[in-house]
Amino acid sequence: MNKRISHKGYTTILHFSEEDQRYYGRIENIRDYVDYEGRTVEEAEQAFRDAVEDYIVYLHESGLDLI
Repeated sequence: MNKRISHKGYTTILHFSEEDQRYYGRIENIRDYVDYEGRTVEEAEQAFRDAVEDYIVYLHESGLDLI
C-alpha cells in the first residue's frame, strides 16, 4: 500500500511494512529528514500531520524559510 497525502503544502507517501506491521513515511522535498509512523492508517496520517506542524514550528523558531 502506497498512499500519497498532504498537509499545509507538505507531502508524503505512506508505506506499509509487513515485517514491522507499521505504516510509515517521511516528509518529502524538505532539506531535513522528518519521519513518522503508526499502527493504523489513521494513526500514521495523524503522525504525519503532527510532524508537519512540529516542522513548521521548528522552521519558525529557527528563522528559516518555510518549504
